[in-house]
Amino acid sequence: HNITQNTYFSTISPAITAANANDVIELAEWSFNERVSINKSLTLQGVNTDKTLTVISGSGLAGTGSGIEITNNVTGVTIKNLTIENFAGSTGNTHAGIKGLLSNSNTTIDNVSVKNNSNSSGIFFSGGSTIE
Repeated sequence: HNITQNTYFSTISPAITAANANDVIELAEWSFNERVSINKSLTLQGVNTDKTLTVISGSGLAGTGSGIEITNNVTGVTIKNLTIENFAGSTGNTHAGIKGLLSNSNTTIDNVSVKNNSNSSGIFFSGGSTIE
């Protein structure tokens, strides 16, 4: 649910694509089986503070990849009230539960559990990034 625009989506990726900068996307209590790419400033949050109820899961997905990837030079991303789990990577510096590419700034990660990501990091940001 993009609460800024009051629009609904069945998966996360189309909600991010349709979002404007600084929109808030609120995820329902559900397990979302998809890899997510964030390419603009926005908030991605679970519907309540119980992070175990909103899960982004790699279970059953083919191949390797990060759970949430923030693309190059994105400023002001907030991720909160989520669990990110079961993503398979090729190495810890290549994939992660949450991965920031180059020069991300003002990224906030709050009340997030990152677990059971094989051959990958829990949270990994490349050079020039700042995390709060």
